[in-house]
Amino acid sequence: MKSEKHITKILITAISIIIFSSFEAFIKGKSLAFFNLFQSKTGGDIGDYLNFIMLNYFLDIIEPLIISLFLVFATKKLRVNRLMKFVLGGMVVAKLILKITKLEFNSIFFYLEILLYLIFFYFIITIPIYSEDKNEL
Repeated sequence: MKSEKHITKILITAISIIIFSSFEAFIKGKSLAFFNLFQSKTGGDIGDYLNFIMLNYFLDIIEPLIISLFLVFATKKLRVNRLMKFVLGGMVVAKLILKITKLEFNSIFFYLEILLYLIFFYFIITIPIYSEDKNEL
């Protein structure tokens, strides 16, 4: 029961990350200033720019999506152990470091996504570990 509450919190956080990444991709895709900057640096056209935005969007949402789906299905069959928490927490920390190194300080979604990744990490490392004893969790 306690792990189901944690999984729900993780799912809500992952959905929030996906929603804010969607807003950020939408704003970048509609921005003429970002397109002009992209065009001046790469010489690409609008199709290349939109492909670039969509690739970055996909890379932003794939990790929370995979982690949340894995936890939903794996907690029922595999149970949570320390190794699982370490690996998933490491994935989130790596994504957080990658997100911070993008240095997009002019976007409010940048700060919100960093905050949500920190919350995501906290929820992952605080999932209760499954114990073989039926009386404790």
